[in-house]
Amino acid sequence: MCVHEGQSRSRPCGSVMGWMTSLFLFALSWVVLFPAVSPAAPLDSVSLQLRWFHQFQFAGYYTAKSKGFYRDVGLDVTIIERDLKVNPVHAVQQGNAQFGVTNSEILLHRMRGEPVVVMAAILQHSPLVLLTTKKDRISSPHDLMGKRVLMSTKTMDVELLGMLQKEHVPLGRLDIVDRFSSRNDYLDPSFDAVAAYITNQPYYLEEKGIAYGVLYPASYGVDFYGDCLFTTEDQVQNHPDRVRAFHEASLRGWQYAMAHPDEIIDLIMADYAPRKTKAHLEYEAAAIRKLMLPDLVSIGHMNPGRWAYIGEVFRSLGLTSTPLDMGSFLYSPNPVGDHAALKKFLYILGVVALVLMLGAISLGVFNRKLQIQVQQRTEALTLKALELERANQRLTELDRVKSALLSSVSHEIRTPMTAVLGFVKLIGKEFKRTFAPLAHGNVSLERKRDRISKNLNVISVEGERLTRLISDVLDLSKIESGSVHWQDQDIDMAEVAYNSVAVVQELFAQNPGTNLFMDVQDNLPRVHADPDRIIQVLINLLANAVKFTASGEVRLTLASDGAGHIEIVVSDTGIGIAQEDAEDIFNMFHQVRRGDTVRFGEQGAGLGLAICKEIVEHYGGSIFVHSALGQGSRFTVRLPAVVPKTEN
Repeated sequence: MCVHEGQSRSRPCGSVMGWMTSLFLFALSWVVLFPAVSPAAPLDSVSLQLRWFHQFQFAGYYTAKSKGFYRDVGLDVTIIERDLKVNPVHAVQQGNAQFGVTNSEILLHRMRGEPVVVMAAILQHSPLVLLTTKKDRISSPHDLMGKRVLMSTKTMDVELLGMLQKEHVPLGRLDIVDRFSSRNDYLDPSFDAVAAYITNQPYYLEEKGIAYGVLYPASYGVDFYGDCLFTTEDQVQNHPDRVRAFHEASLRGWQYAMAHPDEIIDLIMADYAPRKTKAHLEYEAAAIRKLMLPDLVSIGHMNPGRWAYIGEVFRSLGLTSTPLDMGSFLYSPNPVGDHAALKKFLYILGVVALVLMLGAISLGVFNRKLQIQVQQRTEALTLKALELERANQRLTELDRVKSALLSSVSHEIRTPMTAVLGFVKLIGKEFKRTFAPLAHGNVSLERKRDRISKNLNVISVEGERLTRLISDVLDLSKIESGSVHWQDQDIDMAEVAYNSVAVVQELFAQNPGTNLFMDVQDNLPRVHADPDRIIQVLINLLANAVKFTASGEVRLTLASDGAGHIEIVVSDTGIGIAQEDAEDIFNMFHQVRRGDTVRFGEQGAGLGLAICKEIVEHYGGSIFVHSALGQGSRFTVRLPAVVPKTEN
């Protein structure tokens, strides 16, 4: 709608906008129809060498062939399935195919002097991972030492080699079976970890209901591209139109495949006889979408800086000593010097500039009114921002008052509660001393004695629980208000661990079916912190562990991670924690609803772990949990170690 001065109502800008639209469509039609129509030329026959067997991993190329995208650009494409005896890079260089698909290993071939050119990175993140069994509780590359691992020590699994090197895990410390994996290997319990594609092999385990873990190289700083389309320098230099056409049609095929995955899965099942079921292909398609990110990143996008980083990883692994020279390694469909493309671009640019100039003349008529509207809205937004700032200041003051009130009220309640608990204990002792002898032999009095004793015990237990809750609230309010007096010093973590275990020994005595084990590394570095606060963290974790472990073991482990941190792990074989609870377990007042209060006691207030998190993060550390229902829990605390002073 356009508003005109002197008028109290609005009217459509149909004449102006309709004229501009007609002009734009006319210009666009001119650009499209201008080139002369040439007779159809014979199709250029080329081949594409796949990296693996027929599956959704190559859906874009099947789509481009089936939908006629290759034919539209003058190509007749043959898609060749992988032969395990032939490397796709060698097949393309030897002329058995003009194009191929491989992983980021293509850069290593280039750094070794081979004239290969990468055209597109289909997967923004490599699908290569290590699948681990749950029985060994493998949660990091360090846990692989001494384990039986099926993977390749050659460049096909280079991401895994990079991950192990980054984490300082020598290959000699692993029991490696160096070969290709088969489907049965993932079901073989003799392997602790097996190299896999996250888009493929986990399906076998989920189909059998087998629990597994995943070690992602990207989580340890080794984030490579996956499934790269490539060719040779000879093809780029001597057949530029062929390479450009194949690149354009392939990316078009991938765009269609990711927009219509069900249709393409049916195509693969009908035309390529895959070794997978339809359900397996659907699983693969969903996993590939997560690695491709087609809704966020243009399909085929490549970052030169990321390729440079991958090259440095290859050099650090000792796979090559040649410095990286991008040169013509990265393919550009419109390189400098392509005058035909430049002329076409300038031609389109001139048409667009004409349309924009005419549009600017028309829009200038309305510019003044738009300026007034912008000014009015700016003033309104400024007032709204001032209101929000005042509201934020009020909320900040209310939060400060809340913390102070909690601290004051908690203190005022805890003092009389301590007295109440003291008097309950005195009453209990006096009752046993005076009433118990009188009730001896009198059934009625004995029943009354037992009932009174039980009631006194309930008062005592609930009073102590309330006292603990008050202490937690008081601690949390002090931390939030910044009024905690931290008694920091360089502390011996082994001594802290032993003191913490001594405090919780009574809890383990009350639960004879649960055993406590402690592993403390010798000569641990010290930690600069308040020892009482660190003991508070350990007691909370140990108490939770024994509380929810009816029988089995609780293990406390302290060790240096070799990277300047002390790692404290409290693990148990208890009932575990559901994934949805594990994500929020460190939030204030979050309670894990286990349902079995008879067996595991009443629910807490949901403050203990929140306090642990505040204390650990105050010292620049971190705390997290790995758990699953029925498989126990593993809480890990990492604290920065004190760096020893170097003597001159």
